[in-house]
Parts: sequence; structure tokens; C-alpha cells
Amino acid sequence: MHMTVLRKLLVPAVIVPLLTGCLGGKKFPSTARVKLKVSKIAGEASSIHPDSATITRVQAGAITGNIVLSMAVTGGLSKVTWTLSGPSGVSEPSSEAVIDEFLPDLIRGSSDYTLGMEISPVRAQGEPLTEVLGKTAGRKEEYTEDKAIKIIKRNLQARPVGGTSTIEITYYSDDAQEAKVVADRIAEAYVSFVREETARTIMSDIESAAQYRSTVSTMPGTGDVVELEAELDNIIRKYGLEMDEKGDFVRPREITEKTGESLLLTGEISSLRSDLQRIRGMGARQQALYFSARGREDVSKLYSDVRGLEADIRILVVEHEEDDPEVAEKRAKLKAMKERLEETIRQAVSDMQKELVTKEAKDRDLREEIDRRKEDYGKGTSKYFVISQKLDRSTLSPGATTEGRRSTIDIYIGASFEPGQLSAVRVSVPSSFFSTRTLIVLIVSLLVLLNIGFVLFMVRWARNKKRPQY
Repeated sequence: MHMTVLRKLLVPAVIVPLLTGCLGGKKFPSTARVKLKVSKIAGEASSIHPDSATITRVQAGAITGNIVLSMAVTGGLSKVTWTLSGPSGVSEPSSEAVIDEFLPDLIRGSSDYTLGMEISPVRAQGEPLTEVLGKTAGRKEEYTEDKAIKIIKRNLQARPVGGTSTIEITYYSDDAQEAKVVADRIAEAYVSFVREETARTIMSDIESAAQYRSTVSTMPGTGDVVELEAELDNIIRKYGLEMDEKGDFVRPREITEKTGESLLLTGEISSLRSDLQRIRGMGARQQALYFSARGREDVSKLYSDVRGLEADIRILVVEHEEDDPEVAEKRAKLKAMKERLEETIRQAVSDMQKELVTKEAKDRDLREEIDRRKEDYGKGTSKYFVISQKLDRSTLSPGATTEGRRSTIDIYIGASFEPGQLSAVRVSVPSSFFSTRTLIVLIVSLLVLLNIGFVLFMVRWARNKKRPQY
């Protein structure tokens, strides 16, 4: 009877959570694909960014973030409207056209057009995901936004496709239609998010570039090209600036060499400090052995003489009486020799201390020289940059800005997506989607089962105890 009860309890308490949670189960997948377009534009007031592969990995992580998922769950998206005013009138180009055709000239200040941007809220078509998740697959629950986001995160996978700018957004569900709706809605929300963020970045960079050009234009002395070029040459010679074949500044060799020298010296200083600390805790014999190993010939010779004299005394004591005059004479000689050895060791320790002080002073001087050279290098590159802007201002047409080695690069991301497909086949859900709550339920179920088993065992034991003994 008790085993029957245990078996009945085992199924709801352990097997169900085990199969539905820890072993993964099988669900319908649907995969929407987002395609990124990364544009790189050179110009001042920009910043250097990672390569396209790194950008794709970072964006895949953004898809599973709360901002994108909140937009997907609530259906609250945004629409970017561009307004381009110029010689040919007013038009409303797409985001892709703004980036590809107009943005480079707008950032460089060489465009005859003026760009305007407006972001307006729009609603995604269809029911919010809070209702979709509550209705599909026969569920009658009303999901809040936070609860819906938690459920989506447990069943969502966003990963970059190796070697491309494509991100696959896969959602797993017990209902195939729900999987497709959720995957498509997340992809749509992410595209909306990227377009809004890119639009804000574009307007910010155009404004920053305009401010930069305004600052450069107020610099005095931008007319004498010959004088400016001569000043650049003087800066290079004065501060010892070097450039590579691409025209970028390289760190001076002297700084690199002296930094390496300082590192070696720091290691020697650390070793000397450690040795001095150990020596002070040694006995006279260990100190003598240490300095002998370090090549101190005066210590080595005295220590060898002491050891030889000690051996002679031991032999004399065996052959003669303890108070023999020869033994006493050699003992006096040994005492004097040991005192001389101790004095020599103290001198060796003192020499080590002086060596440490000398090296510390040298290291300080070296570090000061390195700092001075770095400061000169910073001053030189800064002055070179300022004069370069003056020279560019004098040699380029009005509104044009620095090109080549003194330009940096910024990136702008465009995105589009392909909807997912309805799946007719269930697949195993990756183990990374296992719910922490499911594991907790399993653990609690096991504890409950153990308690029930213990109670039944105690009941059975008590009954057997009451039976008459024959």
C-alpha cells in the first residue's frame, strides 16, 4: 500500500517537473532574421568603433535586453521621418538614403542641404504580446509586461550568423503560431529601436561636427600656409615626433626602450628588497653561504678558512687534552676569524643596502625622464594637431574639413528583418533556456517526497512496533 502511495506521489512531485523543465522538453521554433548594414563615415567629431563582427555580437545581446523586449511586448514602436531641404526643394528620404548619399557631406560641412528629423510613436500591428502569450495554446492567464518579458527571455535565442551581419532571432513555444508571432514582433521592435538610435546619433554627430568646424574657424593665423608648414616641421624636430607609413603618430622609441629598462630595474629592486629581508632573519652561517653564492670572494674565503680551522680544532681535541696550549691558541684564532667574518658579512649587507638605494634613485630618475618624454610627446602631438587644423583651414575649400590621417571613423547601423516561418516539427529546447524556477520546483518536490517517504516509514515502523511479539 505504501509503495502505491509513493508511486502516485512520485509522478506529480518529481517526474512532471523533471520532464517539463530539467530535461528540456520539445517546442516549436520560429526564426526571424535581422540583417544589419554597417556604414563607416570619416570625419572629425567622430569616434573609432569596433569591426562589423564585434558590432553584430553586441547587437545580438541588445535584442535580449529589456528595452527591445519591452517595445516588443507592449507594441510601442517608433517611426523616424527625415526632412531634407536644399536647392532641389524638400524631400523625405529613407534612413538608408540619408546615410549613404547625404551624411558624409553633412558631417564634413560641404553639403548644400539641411537635414531635419522627427521621431513619432506608432503601434505594432496585432495584439500585444501580453495577450498573445496569455491566449495561445489554451492558456487563459493575463500576463503583465514584466511577466511576459521573463517568459520570453526563457525561450528566446539571438545569435549572430558567423561571418555575416545577420542575426537569427529564434523563439521556442508549445504553439507554433505563438513562436512565429513573438519572433517577428521582437525582430520588428529591434529594427525600430536601431533606426531610432541611429537617427539620434546622426543628428548628434552633425551638430558636433558643426561645433568643431566653428571652433577651428576661429583659430588665428590660418592664412600663411608656408609659415604653418614650417611650424609643423619645427614641432616634429623639437618634440621628436615620428609617424608611420599611414601618417599616424607612433610612440617614440626612447619611451619604449626606457620603459623596458625601468621594468627590469623594478624587478631587480624588488628582488634586492626581498633578499635583504631574508638575510636579516638568517644566522651567520646561512648569511655566509648566501654571500658566497652571490660571488663575494672575501666572505667565501673567510668562511672556508673558518670551516677548515674548526675541523683542525676537532682533530686536536681528540689527539690532545682540552687545555692543551695549541688547542687554546687555535680557538683564539678561530674566534678572531669569526669576528672578521661577521664584520665582512655586515659590510656585504651594507653594500647591498647601498646598491638598493642607488637603483631606487636610478629608477626614480628613469621614471621622471619617461614622464617628461611622455609629456613632451603629448604636447607635441597636441600642437601638431592644432597647427594641422589651421593648415587644413588654409588649404581646403570653405566648409571642407580634415581628411586622411587626422580623420577618424564613426559607424551607423541600418537594419531590416525577414519574418520567421511556421514550424510543423518540435525540436529540443537548448539547455540554456531551462527555467531556474523549474529547478527550484524540482528541488522542493524532491524534499517533499523525501519527507512523505520518511513519514510513511515511521508510520510503518510504529505499526510493526505495536504488533505482539511471539
